[in-house]
Amino acid sequence: MVYAFYDFEGVDFAGKTTLAMLLADSIGGEYIHCPMVELTDKQKELINSMSLDDRFNFYINENSRVSKHVETTRSFRPVVVDGYIFRTVATHSVYMDKELSVPDGIILPDKIIYLHAEDEELKRRIEMNKTTKFTSVYDKIGLYKKTHDEYQRLFSDLPNVLSIDSTDTVVQTTFNVIKHELGV
Repeated sequence: MVYAFYDFEGVDFAGKTTLAMLLADSIGGEYIHCPMVELTDKQKELINSMSLDDRFNFYINENSRVSKHVETTRSFRPVVVDGYIFRTVATHSVYMDKELSVPDGIILPDKIIYLHAEDEELKRRIEMNKTTKFTSVYDKIGLYKKTHDEYQRLFSDLPNVLSIDSTDTVVQTTFNVIKHELGV
């Protein structure tokens, strides 16, 4: 038997991690964050100092690792991934100012849950987060708008995308909508 593979996509502070963890727990699935390794601040600094091509390739390699893990794991139980290949492609399309695409050989999810929020709500969430090191919330929001457009481009031909605006909802309400839409 092959179990379901769910992918939570969206920009930072849209609610991906919280909701992906809730879903994995609710369905007895495995939660996987991409990249699979927890990066230290020094590692993040090193990755951010790479050329855009090298950084993109680093994240593509991490997505390939996740893809292989998903392939094995979904033989035993459902899998819920937080920030998979579409995040890598959408964000790097913005950073590199060119349309990138999902490479061949990556296992695609059965269902993509795309979370987004209005700019003012994202600003509020960013400002509330004490660990955020963005130099300017407003610069980050500009990137979010462009990234949202890239997600729309990537999802335009995919029938399995559940798009949810998390602006004015509480976590449990959003989670209930997701569970209902997924039939779990």
